[in-house]
Amino acid sequence: VIFLFRHALSALRFKVGEIDEPVKLKSLQLTNIYTAGECSFVEDAGAPVFAWTPTGSKVNYTQQFLDFGNLASSQELTTNENNRVFMMVPQTLDSDAALVLSLDADGNEHGDYRPYENLTVKFSQLSLTSWDPHKQYTFTLNIPSEVEVAVTDKMEGNVKSEMNVQNTGLSSAYVRVAIV
Repeated sequence: VIFLFRHALSALRFKVGEIDEPVKLKSLQLTNIYTAGECSFVEDAGAPVFAWTPTGSKVNYTQQFLDFGNLASSQELTTNENNRVFMMVPQTLDSDAALVLSLDADGNEHGDYRPYENLTVKFSQLSLTSWDPHKQYTFTLNIPSEVEVAVTDKMEGNVKSEMNVQNTGLSSAYVRVAIV
């Protein structure tokens, strides 16, 4: 007798891609998602599949990472060994469903500027519209060494004044500007 096993839930894993500076992960939070639902086992084109109908209200689900040190490039944050794989109810993700990373950048000497203390990414920004049963989704955190900046100024005739250059990216690097 041959048995076909399929997982009824969706697995979410998180890992670190490239990171060039000391940052600690405090928590990962999934916002505006369902954590309960009704599951039925149906046949689709001759293949058995799980069908889910989410129930209840949308909630926020948080996993703490207080025992982690500084993040390292290529580090797996959620593994079966550390019991931190998010096993979620399969569902269609609304435009308000998001991932919130709470990071501690206190190891950086950049004054009060904390570019990624609470980084929010909507799943719709990642072109992800659903979590399907028996699927694994892996999200990779990259903190680039390049700096994105916003420049504002005031121009009257040939005179430029009130110039402001602000780091708006994910890197907490200092911004140095040479104006010629």
